[in-house]
Amino acid sequence: MASSQSHVTSPPDTKSCLISSPLPGVLLVLINRSKTSNSLTVDASYELASVFAWFDQEPCYRVAIISGVGKVFCAGADLKEWMANNQKGVRMDLPESGFGGVSFRGGKKPIIAAVNGPAHGGGCEMIVNCDIVIASSTATFSLPEVKRGVTPFGGALPRIMRTIGRQRAAEMALTGRAVTADEMKEWGICNFVVVGQSVVDKALEYARMIAGEKHDQFEAFPTYPLALVFKQTNQDVIDFYSAQDSPKIPGGSRLDTKRLVDGHRAIEMLKRLPVVSDGHDFEFQSRVQGIYDKGSSGTVVESEDVLVHVPTGEVYARIVGSMFYIGQGNWGGPRGPKEPVVPRAAREPDNVVLLKSSKTAARLYRLNGDYNPLHAIPEVGQAMGFGGIITHGVFTYNRVAHGLVQSYGNSNPGNLRKFQAKFTDTVKPEDDVRIEVWRARPDQDGWEEIIWVATVVGTGKMCLSDGKAEIRTAEQADLAQLSAVSKL
Repeated sequence: MASSQSHVTSPPDTKSCLISSPLPGVLLVLINRSKTSNSLTVDASYELASVFAWFDQEPCYRVAIISGVGKVFCAGADLKEWMANNQKGVRMDLPESGFGGVSFRGGKKPIIAAVNGPAHGGGCEMIVNCDIVIASSTATFSLPEVKRGVTPFGGALPRIMRTIGRQRAAEMALTGRAVTADEMKEWGICNFVVVGQSVVDKALEYARMIAGEKHDQFEAFPTYPLALVFKQTNQDVIDFYSAQDSPKIPGGSRLDTKRLVDGHRAIEMLKRLPVVSDGHDFEFQSRVQGIYDKGSSGTVVESEDVLVHVPTGEVYARIVGSMFYIGQGNWGGPRGPKEPVVPRAAREPDNVVLLKSSKTAARLYRLNGDYNPLHAIPEVGQAMGFGGIITHGVFTYNRVAHGLVQSYGNSNPGNLRKFQAKFTDTVKPEDDVRIEVWRARPDQDGWEEIIWVATVVGTGKMCLSDGKAEIRTAEQADLAQLSAVSKL
């Protein structure tokens, strides 16, 4: 079992299913009888029942996902066993929690059904009793028992009738026809229909949200000080341009904040941030480190912002970065030192992480205090030569940090202590981002230097370069299994 969870008791031995923990608080159960279309014997149902009973008792788990290996979710009962038992007059005895340990289950923890293919008979009865149902567009659902001269006994009919009405329930039970995923969504049984994406990946998105709610290990993400530099103590929308304390060019006027973009950022996390600010007094101690004339392209302003706990003087985070004022150079100042280059290993990347886009991300990220109109008003971006709205560079930067902590640091914010990158090109709200990763050997304390770059999917242009992170990697993380799961 691939997991870094701490179990009170050992998981049950399983032959008919695979169990793993791809995310903290999440149990993934895969029916592993693909040679028989994931049909279940009586023993397999009891085995699954024992897994979910164990899941209910384990405090480290908050949500489970059930899916099938291969192209079928579950074809119902193993007909060979059923027919053999029927000829012998042996009654099909199921666990108290029903078919697959799910159809009559009354546990307190939620189960998400990731329906990767046909869910027929008992398989359909299982998903009807799940709390959230996410289905592939190719999935079908049926109660074909009528074609065998028997009735569905796994508990689905009363639930289906309550959800979709007597007539539709009767249609499924009396005809045995296969209902599509889109129909099940229209009827209110399926929450989401997934096209072009793994149903397990989609289920993991929702499992992550469920597992994180009111978790006793909830905490601020370590790069949050990058947002606090802008937000400070403001609780409302602010005028971005007037709020920026732009420096004055030596012997000249102040720089124009209306033509301002990110240059580079490096953040060092020295202490974990408190979840709430009540009872704390923090301040940023900020200073300009240099102003450099880059000729006709513009001016670079380098600065340092240190987040300090005022009563104790303890430093929680240190940010060193630069802003680039487009077209505001040629004032006769120093060009400044040459920017260092982070060397990459002369080999193909060790891993690739894909970040999917959201067209609303730029507008939502503004709520963190960066109200630059460049990220909300198309005309501003057009005037700067970007063709319209662009996503906050620091938003993409933060997403990469989150993706790397999730992939290598067991989703533990305390496992990231340094992070840096240069902003080299723009990202549009609809752009997906690809992260290429080169890993090094961890030191004796488990800290590993990870080199990375980020490119825009489709165009291949590099949006973040010279990326480097120091992450304490999870010793028991089985990345090979996580990769295999993501392809299901």
